[in-house]
Amino acid sequence: MKKFLSPILGVLLLGVAAPVSADFLMAEEELTIVIPLNDDTYAAGGIVNVQEDIEGDLFVVGGEVTVQGDIEQDLTVAGGELNISGAVGDDLRIAGGQVTVSSTVVDDLILFGGDLTIAEGAIIQGDVRMYGGDLVIDGTIEGSLHTYGGSVKVSGTVGGDADIRGDVVRFSGRVEGNTILSSKDLKISNTAYFQQDVHYWQPQGLYYFGSATVQGKTEYDESLALGMPGELRQTAFDAFRAGLIAIAGYSLLSASFFILLMILLTKTYFMDGAKRLQKAPMMSLWYGFLYLIAAPFVVLAFFITIIGIPIGLFLGVLYIFSLVFAKALTAILLAEWIQVRYQKKWKTFFFFLASVGVYVVLRVVSLVPVVGSIAVVVLMLMMFGALGHTELEKFKKVR
Repeated sequence: MKKFLSPILGVLLLGVAAPVSADFLMAEEELTIVIPLNDDTYAAGGIVNVQEDIEGDLFVVGGEVTVQGDIEQDLTVAGGELNISGAVGDDLRIAGGQVTVSSTVVDDLILFGGDLTIAEGAIIQGDVRMYGGDLVIDGTIEGSLHTYGGSVKVSGTVGGDADIRGDVVRFSGRVEGNTILSSKDLKISNTAYFQQDVHYWQPQGLYYFGSATVQGKTEYDESLALGMPGELRQTAFDAFRAGLIAIAGYSLLSASFFILLMILLTKTYFMDGAKRLQKAPMMSLWYGFLYLIAAPFVVLAFFITIIGIPIGLFLGVLYIFSLVFAKALTAILLAEWIQVRYQKKWKTFFFFLASVGVYVVLRVVSLVPVVGSIAVVVLMLMMFGALGHTELEKFKKVR
């Protein structure tokens, strides 16, 4: 795959000498952006390293992601190990594993899942909202802090209100606004500073703040107990909603990259399938049904003999792959069908946008109980049938 993606990436980056106004879309096993890009950028890879500035939004999916260049607008990242050392000109949205931010974020930082470290010297000028794992704050948050997770350690500064709820809370920092602390294991150091009121809960009841500075009042609040109703329920709802947004965004981003790669790596494959779908839609539906039912038995048949095991493994992986990306494949075929049906000839990028748009429509339709799901399944079966029938006819010609 990499030998195909390298020339594609080269074409996408063919704007070194002249500005390019279209969005940048790129994917490679190891992707490094070494030139400034002046528009929205979409990047994916096992390892992604952004070394130069992006004058627009940046969307990244990768196993290891490092952003060293400045991002003029939003940065949206999904991945395993994320290191953000370049400035972000607007919001920073993250769905990931191990995240370290050591730069300036001009607006909000929102994270769902994984662990977050806001390093010393980092400045978040907006709010920080985190739902998931462990949080370490050594830098500065100029807005408010809302976190609900595992371990929370705060030694930095929060300029607004702080709502901190976690299994373990260690606080030695500073909060300029009102503070909520709720934890099964709460410890506040003598260097802690609270400019206004502190409402807290711990299983042991009242907490002795020692030499910590509290300019307002301290109040033990039983309603803040972890797992109890009230404001925590709203926090859980916010976490669930943020999770849905993160998952939906990640799904759309992943599907978009897959659609892009399929469009770039195939020539007339989907066009041939679209023509067959238009010519014989019911036959395509029948072939798709046969594919869905018969393919697993074909795979098992190859496993009967030792010599057929490699073929069986390959076909099995291909079958699972087709099911996982069924909606994306259907979206490409339907976009191509629209071209054929209405005699359009779209440019590659517009065709990509149309395919992504069809994919979104399929996702929305599938949310409709019973009828929507059935309609999407029928379309996917037609896709399997049209593409499978096309391959069968090509095989007959070669034979």
